[in-house]
Amino acid sequence: MAMRIDINGVKRHELLVRTISVSVLLLLSVLTGCRGGDNPAVTDVSPGVEHPDTAGFRVIERVPYDPPEEAYPFDLIDQNGERLTLEDLRGSVLMVTFIYTHCPEACPLVAANFRNVQYELEEEVAGKDLVQVLITTDPDRDSPERLLRYTRALNADWYFLTEELDVLREVWDGFDVYWEIKDRSREVVVFHSYKTYLIDREGNMRYLFVGVWYPEDIIPDIKNLIEE
Repeated sequence: MAMRIDINGVKRHELLVRTISVSVLLLLSVLTGCRGGDNPAVTDVSPGVEHPDTAGFRVIERVPYDPPEEAYPFDLIDQNGERLTLEDLRGSVLMVTFIYTHCPEACPLVAANFRNVQYELEEEVAGKDLVQVLITTDPDRDSPERLLRYTRALNADWYFLTEELDVLREVWDGFDVYWEIKDRSREVVVFHSYKTYLIDREGNMRYLFVGVWYPEDIIPDIKNLIEE
């Protein structure tokens, strides 16, 4: 049975607390503990000061692309250890975002909202009219095996992608995703842009959501792209 986090009749601040709590407890029960990977980009000043799109927990803006822009042609490895490219997904409407599995902040909420979109658009997902793509911002720790455990823990139907750091840097740059590592209390935290792109069947970016959105914010645009 599909897992759903109820969004009906719940105030957004209550949804925020409830979703994060459920997601974190679930994932901690199935994923192993972690230590920080080696990475030179460690700073003391919060990236959210200069890069507000890393703050999460709020929708900063919804950006339509007019005219549409071609999406970056990624070529990465999914949670099953198989290569996946943007070209492989032509013909489907795509949701593309950037999170990591050890994230202590907004990533669990983003993942839960992706899962809730799957529930609301179950037929579209099953028929591959809609495909969800998550790209890690923490390749040192997010191996395909870990991404598979994370995906199974949420009973999700998506592609969760990783690769070597140098390859992912090009992808992040291609999608204008800010990325920085900070070491906090013996735990590495990856600061990154909270961006979700809607990409049409031809591989063109049509909408960008900056920050944390909710299913009711994004589903109307998804349906419009599917119906085109």
